[in-house]
Amino acid sequence: MPPPGVQIVDRTVFSAYLTRRMLKRGQMADEKTRLHRQFDAIGRMAPASRRIIDPLLHGNLRRFRLPVASLLILGSFLSILPVFGLWMLPLGLMLLALDVPLLRPVVSNLLIRARRRIDVWRHRGASD
Repeated sequence: MPPPGVQIVDRTVFSAYLTRRMLKRGQMADEKTRLHRQFDAIGRMAPASRRIIDPLLHGNLRRFRLPVASLLILGSFLSILPVFGLWMLPLGLMLLALDVPLLRPVVSNLLIRARRRIDVWRHRGASD
């Protein structure tokens, strides 16, 4: 008989809970590496962007990621003005996905689809 206030936990339920939790952590780590691979691929496609992306990812500008991402997303809504544009929305979402784990799978899937679409357009233009 357990002391008062102590609940007996079924070991199978508890181990299933721990297994699910560890799988989620592994998936989160996988999504983070997948997103970083997409950033690396963008850096290879457009080498000039690497000067901006690398400090935001790894350098001392990491603390500015959330404010920069927020400003980019808000600036994308002002796309009718000449300087602002819709290009700011995906960039802001990419930066926001680095710090918000729920956005990582969505953003990395969108990045993969966009990169594939760009490759198709490039190959279609080269064959004409």
